[in-house]
Amino acid sequence: MILGGRSLHDLVFADFQTLVENRIPEGPNLDYKATAYSGRSTDIREMLRDVVALANADGGYLVLGIEEDAAGRALRLAPIDEPQTKAQAINQACLDGIVERVPGLEVKAYEIAFNQGIIVLHVPSSDQAPHMMARDHSTDFVRRYGTDKRPLTLGEIRETILGNPRFRRLVELELQSKGEMPLETERRDFEGVQYVQILTSGSVEKFLQRHDCRR
Repeated sequence: MILGGRSLHDLVFADFQTLVENRIPEGPNLDYKATAYSGRSTDIREMLRDVVALANADGGYLVLGIEEDAAGRALRLAPIDEPQTKAQAINQACLDGIVERVPGLEVKAYEIAFNQGIIVLHVPSSDQAPHMMARDHSTDFVRRYGTDKRPLTLGEIRETILGNPRFRRLVELELQSKGEMPLETERRDFEGVQYVQILTSGSVEKFLQRHDCRR
């Protein structure tokens, strides 16, 4: 993964400047934005979609303040005014507008001149996917594919939930509490098609209905 998947606490501005010097292109784990998102609702929703898209894939970095060329390669720095203030606003928007919150999400401003710099979001690979953008009575599940983001289909949302070990364990505990968990001798069949059917017809559907995931 680009930048080794390291925490922003372990990275310095020079690490991101190297992206420009080496003309590193965007990829599944790296997204450039020449400007910071404005405070308009449409821009905030787009920012949340960008973060959710990375969280629902393999994680990565969203770098604000780097301009890219037509091929998606880092071209030049585009310093952002008041980076600290804007980084705080972005972090707050992520806390308020992403369900479930992305564990370990980091937002940091790196100043390169007085009150100017870049803003970087580090989105770790998440074990709580699928994550959803939820703001202004609007919800959306998106995922990053290569350098693009696309809405998840209903089937993809269901598959993501079913493939999440954490979610499966919660369902097992719920079934155990209701006395519906099969005996150990029956677990082999249960963990196959029958298990998927139980999840799909029960908890998964309730999750999808709760978040109005109709497509």
